[in-house]
Amino acid sequence: MEFAIFNWKYPFYFIVFINISIQALNVKTAKDAMRMLSGSERIYVDLIASTDARELAWDQKVIVRHWEPKLKHDLEFRGFFNHGKFCALTQYNHFTYFKSM
Repeated sequence: MEFAIFNWKYPFYFIVFINISIQALNVKTAKDAMRMLSGSERIYVDLIASTDARELAWDQKVIVRHWEPKLKHDLEFRGFFNHGKFCALTQYNHFTYFKSM
């Protein structure tokens, strides 16, 4: 997947873009949080899928946590489990390489 606005030879700009995008997720009020959630295409698609899967056990949850400004996107990981057993760990942001890892 490529974004036309980024030159992948210069990942610094992509990392700056990610940092700015993450800061945009920091909301101060419940009203702002609901506005952000209701405007999310990803959430919309998930909710449509949940209503289409009525016969399946579909359990949606919203997790809210205190904003941690020291949290770094290059240290965000995704774990995979198979039959309840941990089997893999990958960096969440797969668009670039982070030297810190």
